[in-house]
Amino acid sequence: MILRAHRDEDLPEVKMVMSQAFSFGHIHQGEPGKIDDEKSTSFGIYEDSGLQASLEINHYKIYMGNDVQLKMGGIGGVACMPASRGKGYAGEVLKHALKMMKEREEHASFLFPFSWDFYRKYGWDWTGVQRTYTVPTNILKSSPETEYVRAITAEDWKVIGSVYEAYSKQYRGMMIRSDKHWEDILKHEEKTLTFSYAYSRDEKIEGYFVLRGGKKEETHIRELITLTPRAYKGLLGLLKRHDMQMDKFSWAAPENDPLWSQLYHWDIETKLEPATSARVVDVAGAIAAWQPATPLKGKFTLKVQDEYAPWNTASWKVEVDDKQVNVVRSSENADISIDIQAFSQVYFGSPNADQLRSAGRLTVHDEVAYAVFLQLFSGPSMWINDHF
Repeated sequence: MILRAHRDEDLPEVKMVMSQAFSFGHIHQGEPGKIDDEKSTSFGIYEDSGLQASLEINHYKIYMGNDVQLKMGGIGGVACMPASRGKGYAGEVLKHALKMMKEREEHASFLFPFSWDFYRKYGWDWTGVQRTYTVPTNILKSSPETEYVRAITAEDWKVIGSVYEAYSKQYRGMMIRSDKHWEDILKHEEKTLTFSYAYSRDEKIEGYFVLRGGKKEETHIRELITLTPRAYKGLLGLLKRHDMQMDKFSWAAPENDPLWSQLYHWDIETKLEPATSARVVDVAGAIAAWQPATPLKGKFTLKVQDEYAPWNTASWKVEVDDKQVNVVRSSENADISIDIQAFSQVYFGSPNADQLRSAGRLTVHDEVAYAVFLQLFSGPSMWINDHF
């Protein structure tokens, strides 16, 4: 068994594994990243008979509230040949991915799991709460604010990019998008047009939505983001103008989205589910990179247990002075004991420490220290509106 980076000549085998794992036998269109590629890195386990398991790390940066940006490794393409499943190969590529992300100082990792239990075993756990709305077009309300909505093109991405950035800094986990990322979101496809509309008032863009294609029965909105209530009303009013063409619209939103405050009706369907599965890769690095939402002074000792990233298993003394956070290994008695799954949830703010404590997911040995821990990781909730 050899674990190594994919090479160009491995591409047919990689596509074969992906086709069996994800595409129901249809030829998989994705290509693996190269080991030296700044966008992604892919590797796999090879035996004499060829590739047995594969994984790709997508290299991103994310917003963590207004003041912090973090490198994040997005795990994708975890696939194993059917005849090799159950042999631990997927676990081996995941453990290797953790080491690679630590070396790249990617302190956190996201993935979208086929099984929550499988990835929880390796340290990932659900974070954030996402609402997915399905709204009948005929119950939407017309609004005079819709007069401030105009169509925009893919070339205008920088216009809405600033809105996206301001919105994203209200959360933990939103991706910092590249020019190519915006191009992929806003461009037309070979057989499908993309429509983008922005709300502009007082010479400022306050919100936008993007949709591509769709069906009369239901059309999914790729992104609906607003900074003001009037922008939300204006964009909903434009959706209302589609009531002769489309029966329903659906879109994803964070837990604190204001739709219910602007419009509620029994025919609105709202599905609640985790936003993603997240993991802290490097506890010390992640804590040191964090800044409290408000100035704070205090300290605590945190004992972390992490089976698959042993560099995290330790007691960590954390001292906070104003917005500076220092963390070092410690031999002092722990004030809080926690496993990596629960700590990852605390770090991303949803569920928070009190909720996890009530569920028996962390143990408090000192209440004063716990109050500092709780306040340190308070702040924006978690949400992400991109997939990989």
